[in-house]
Amino acid sequence: MECKQRLVAVTKEPRDKILARVLSARHEQESHAPLPAAGLDDAQWQDLRAIIEGLVFAQRPIRAAAQKVAQKHGISQQSPFILSLLQGGLVYPVELASALQVSRSLITKEITRLQDAGLIHAEQDPHDKRRTALVLTEAGERVCGEARAAMARDILSKLGRYSPRQVDQFVAMLKDFGGFPTPD
Repeated sequence: MECKQRLVAVTKEPRDKILARVLSARHEQESHAPLPAAGLDDAQWQDLRAIIEGLVFAQRPIRAAAQKVAQKHGISQQSPFILSLLQGGLVYPVELASALQVSRSLITKEITRLQDAGLIHAEQDPHDKRRTALVLTEAGERVCGEARAAMARDILSKLGRYSPRQVDQFVAMLKDFGGFPTPD
């Protein structure tokens, strides 16, 4: 019974406090842990760990902004990202699956949901009659714009404390690091 009460108490703890506690405990463990097999010294590993955690945790506010838009419009959490990729020029299902690193069957389900919601439609590719291209509808353009604006507000609020040169460097590093998808 005591264990159950502790579990209830812990689950009521705000997520940020839990995360801070876990990261603090991890830092304490790492300061006494053997060095990683990659041949990094402790300082190098701490820098690398900060980069990894930064990349992972930087996604949270972006995903939260997209999720609010998705909930408002009754679409999946992936949908705002798919709409954004379509608006950016990735118009074939295979490109979307590759960019999002998901199966073609999952993309097909998402495409069907977006078509049913009236946010996209398929049309014959004018350059290759064998292919079907996906196109945003007017409603899809609006939802995509809303999602992009929500994500931009959070990102721009954080980038405001950096110089334009630092932002340019950051963008270049992310593009290099992430292998950004581009249309064929």
